[in-house]
Amino acid sequence: MSPALGGKCQAPEYKYSNVLPVQMRQQWDDSDGYCGSLATQTILLANGAYVSQDHVRRAVPGSDRGPGTGAELYYENIGPALDTLKFNHDDWDWENQPTPQWKNYLVWMKKHLVAGHGLVWMISDKSYETKNYTRANGLKGPNFGHEEPVFGIYSNHPFDDVDTYYPDDVLVHGSDYCAGAHTEGPRNYRTFESLPDNDYMSGNCGHAQGTIGQYPCIMEDQDLGFAILGPVEDTPSIPVSLKLDRFDEPANSKMSIYNPADVSGVLTVHGPLAVGEQYTILRWDDYTKVPTSGDYLSSDYDHATTFTAEGSTHEFQDPVTFKSSGTTYYRCVKGVVAVV
Repeated sequence: MSPALGGKCQAPEYKYSNVLPVQMRQQWDDSDGYCGSLATQTILLANGAYVSQDHVRRAVPGSDRGPGTGAELYYENIGPALDTLKFNHDDWDWENQPTPQWKNYLVWMKKHLVAGHGLVWMISDKSYETKNYTRANGLKGPNFGHEEPVFGIYSNHPFDDVDTYYPDDVLVHGSDYCAGAHTEGPRNYRTFESLPDNDYMSGNCGHAQGTIGQYPCIMEDQDLGFAILGPVEDTPSIPVSLKLDRFDEPANSKMSIYNPADVSGVLTVHGPLAVGEQYTILRWDDYTKVPTSGDYLSSDYDHATTFTAEGSTHEFQDPVTFKSSGTTYYRCVKGVVAVV
């Protein structure tokens, strides 16, 4: 992207930054595209959970009739889907915020990114000038044509001033494309001042190319965003993030989700851990079994691994693979599993 447009493919050399440990992945293109599912999946990985793109759609209440039957995500159902998947979220209140919303929306995003919360934003880009999701589907909410993960921020200004956005602040987003099985997709960097535009995309995005997701804009009037705050749990677990050995879910051009790949994961326990203390990593291969009470050690988990902390963080290479078509959740807590 042209620097004049505010879009770059390299991180700026700014004094302050907070970027989530995520991977840029490839969305499924069939069934009108899985951009919302892929964006959600990306941010959930930063919270230690893998959810296939199919299962993200099927998490929409009332939509799950088996593989390939879920609902396309948009602003009215992504919140209920996150509820089903047992994750807390903060939704931008597009219905009640005063218009134009873009300035307050930028502050809202900045607060969450500084706090380490990844976002799913619903935006427009030049590839959707004549095909807008909202208009094409007869919806009454704000216009948008694409959904992406937003997962980082750079600034030359201290982060204790989160109530102010600066024009040269930079956010990091993914485009959901250009990744392969073993090739990570691009990260995109945008200055805040380059983001707002009108419905006709004749301002900041007026001279952008038509490539999907590479140069999106937020709408000046009303905006859409969903911050994922972490798992639903009464007793907080230790923050974890998950990275996988591949950047796609294979062979889905014809909904071939009946031949999933085996996926290997590396879990990072971010701590801070107390050196010499024992901790346990728990794993569930069915998200419906994950408790929300925080009582993980006595739950119906599938795998448990105890370790003694040697530093403030810990990296765990899981020796047991899981299927790309399913869901796998991890938690880390202090203590050990009771021997029965």
